[in-house]
Amino acid sequence: MDLSGRALLLNRRHSIDLFTHENLRELFSQDDIFQNVYSNFSDIQNKDYDFILLQEFNHPSIRFKTKHFKKLPFASLFRFFYGPARNQTIFSYAAINTLFDLNLAPTEIQTLAKPYLHHNAQTAQSVAKFIPTQPYITISIGGRDTDRSYMYWTDFLQLLDEKVIAGMPSTIVLLGSDNGLDMDSLIAGNEYKNLIIHSFVGKLSLLQTRVLISKSKVFIGCDGGLMHVAHSTTTPSVTLFRVQEPHPLWLTKSCFSRPIQSDGEDSDIPPKQIMTELLITLDMP
Repeated sequence: MDLSGRALLLNRRHSIDLFTHENLRELFSQDDIFQNVYSNFSDIQNKDYDFILLQEFNHPSIRFKTKHFKKLPFASLFRFFYGPARNQTIFSYAAINTLFDLNLAPTEIQTLAKPYLHHNAQTAQSVAKFIPTQPYITISIGGRDTDRSYMYWTDFLQLLDEKVIAGMPSTIVLLGSDNGLDMDSLIAGNEYKNLIIHSFVGKLSLLQTRVLISKSKVFIGCDGGLMHVAHSTTTPSVTLFRVQEPHPLWLTKSCFSRPIQSDGEDSDIPPKQIMTELLITLDMP
C-alpha cells in the first residue's frame, strides 16, 4: 500500500529503481514502473543515482542513507508523518502527487487510489492452464493470525452449494499460502452437489495468484496480503474485517469491494452475511 502511489508515475519517463527486503523482491520483480528491483546493497553501491526517496523517515532509513549515500539529495515519502493509523494507499498517492508536482486535485487522488501491482505475460502464461473455462469465484483461505482467518469456509461453501442458481458461478478456486492447508483439507473432505472446487493453496506465487484473481468474477477473503493483491486488479470483492481493522483504513473507492465489518474476529461473521454480500456483488436477487 505504501508504494501504490507509484502508479501515478507510469509512462512519465522517470527512471526509478527499488531497493527492498529480499522477501519483497519477487513481488515487485515484474513491475512496469521500477526499472530494477534490488535487495543486495552490492548491486546498487556503484550506481550513479540523482536522488533517493525513503519510504519512511526513521532511524534505519536515515542510517542507511547517511552511511551509503551521504551526499545525495533525498526526501521521505511521508515526510515526518509516522505511526498513526491512516489509509496508506491514499497517503501514498497523495505523497507521490506532492513530491513529483503532478498537480492532481484531492478528488482525483481519491478516485485513482488503489493498490498497485503488475505481472508480465510470462506469469500469465504460466498459469493459463489452471484457469477454469467456466466463470468462477476465488476465495482466499488461511492466514497468519487466527483473528484474521475465517474458520467457517466449509459452512459458507455448503450454503453456496445449496444456493447455486442460474447465473451464479459454481466453480470455486481456493487460494492462499501454506497456512491455509488445514482449511483446504477440511474443504476437500466435504461433498458438494453443485460446486466444482479447484485448490491452488500453497502452490502459486503471489503474482501467479494475481492472474487467477484477475480472471475471476468475485474475490472473497479476509483482510490480508491476498486482499491487497486482489484490489490491484479490477475484480470486485467481498472482504472480511475484524473489529480492530476499520475497513475505511484499508479500502478505497476503486477497490470495488463490499466490506463486512465484524464486531469481533473475522470468524464472528455469519456465512449468510457473506452470501448476502456476494449476491449483491454479482447483482443477483
